[in-house]
Amino acid sequence: MTTNRWATRWIGGFCAVAALGGLPVRAAGYRASPTLADHLALPVIQESCAADHETAEMAWSQTLGVPVLLVRSVLRARELALQAAGVGRDSLVGMPANANRSLADSVKRIGATACFLQLDATLAPDPLTSGGVPPSVIWAQPTGGVGGAAAAHWLDCSDTVPDMCTDVGHAPLTLYGLHLTADPDTAGALLVVRDAALAAALRAQHTPGDRPDARRTLAQLQRLGEFATRHRTVLTEVCAGVVAAAGVPLLSAAAPGALAHAVALRIPQGVDAATFAAYVAAEHTPAHWLPWLRPLHYAALRQHDCRTTSAHMAATLLLPVGPTMTAEEIAHTVLGVVKAADYLGVRWWTDPARAADYAAWMTTLYGPGHDAFRPAFATD
Repeated sequence: MTTNRWATRWIGGFCAVAALGGLPVRAAGYRASPTLADHLALPVIQESCAADHETAEMAWSQTLGVPVLLVRSVLRARELALQAAGVGRDSLVGMPANANRSLADSVKRIGATACFLQLDATLAPDPLTSGGVPPSVIWAQPTGGVGGAAAAHWLDCSDTVPDMCTDVGHAPLTLYGLHLTADPDTAGALLVVRDAALAAALRAQHTPGDRPDARRTLAQLQRLGEFATRHRTVLTEVCAGVVAAAGVPLLSAAAPGALAHAVALRIPQGVDAATFAAYVAAEHTPAHWLPWLRPLHYAALRQHDCRTTSAHMAATLLLPVGPTMTAEEIAHTVLGVVKAADYLGVRWWTDPARAADYAAWMTTLYGPGHDAFRPAFATD
């Protein structure tokens, strides 16, 4: 799929950015290919032979190369995990300042107290911001498989699925969604537990009523294997284009073993993050600004001064991708970022020498009063 021409595409200046009245990269009614989020839900499946829970669990374990525990819902999986770890009433459970409501409510349901932690530059929760009392456990909750975590953190990747192309479950406990139905109570969840004692305690608590639909669980395994490799290829190509053609940094941290919904770029310092996000969106480029997609939890704002966390979140722009994206759609995604970076003077932020050469060429082409690329950062 690679074009091998990203570094030399789209040079020489642009017409006005769409946010300022120019023509956008895409028309407003452009029908883009589905993203990974659109693909995850299991469609209606044909009737087939009955399947039992043990067969489904073994199939997932063999595919992923690690023992797994299948549970009927994400909520129940969290509850089982916390109870197996001895977390109960009055316990502190750490979670990121932008944890979603589902995770926070899961902690409340067992009588524990949510301790919201500040995010570092990799979007991992910082345990040093717990207020001096160490939490019993710390959940990291990457957004669509994007975001960092310390080795000791539990990983809540319930909005995505395991990445069939890599090793999974590096954390003591990792939770994935199965997305079997639209009903959260039967959507299914998968737990990978590296801690032997915790795994044994979970098995002891797991009852037949905690099991998901085995037939649908097997069907989901079969279809996920079909498009995980293609999705990985698209992710890799968008990453290559953003780095080579736009020259803006990527968020290096990603949840190990999780299939990422998007490529995450870091909006360079020195440019207004909201303006950068707006310029990309104005090109009708699919993009999600993290503060809109996963905002700070209101309780975190009551516990902390979250300005540093807010800055890390504001600098993160997610470019959603999907396994069926065409080469043209990949180019559209990259071009929207290129145009925003070019107009705001941060194109090739990661390569100052090239930025300086490009700026000098623009002056040669268009004269000293041109409106083309001018670096907004030091290039010497």
